[in-house]
Amino acid sequence: MGFLRLRFIFKFLFYALIYITVLIAPIAAVYATTKGIIDNHSHYEASIFFRDLIGTFALFYYAPWALIILIELLVIAGKYGFVILKYLFLPIIVFYKFLSYLANKCKYKAEKYEKNSKELNK
Repeated sequence: MGFLRLRFIFKFLFYALIYITVLIAPIAAVYATTKGIIDNHSHYEASIFFRDLIGTFALFYYAPWALIILIELLVIAGKYGFVILKYLFLPIIVFYKFLSYLANKCKYKAEKYEKNSKELNK
């Protein structure tokens, strides 16, 4: 029961972080852009201003959604990882077993022909 509570708290905090980040994104974008203007003084062009503004906004706005996708992919990999790897490597395993079968067959045939040739050379 403790694990479920911990999981619920983690999910609640994570989704709270997402919503807070969406609200903080415009403030962070304006702050980072004005800091860039102050640091570069008069050498700051309008195109750089809009690039920094939009880039910072997009970073803060879409980063939590990227984290959600990453966590969901990790959950899927945790649940079905063995099955995915099994079917991903199944052709390689079948090919390896086929090669080992051919090697054993060739070894058997070589031993058989060597035995026959020793008997003929007597």
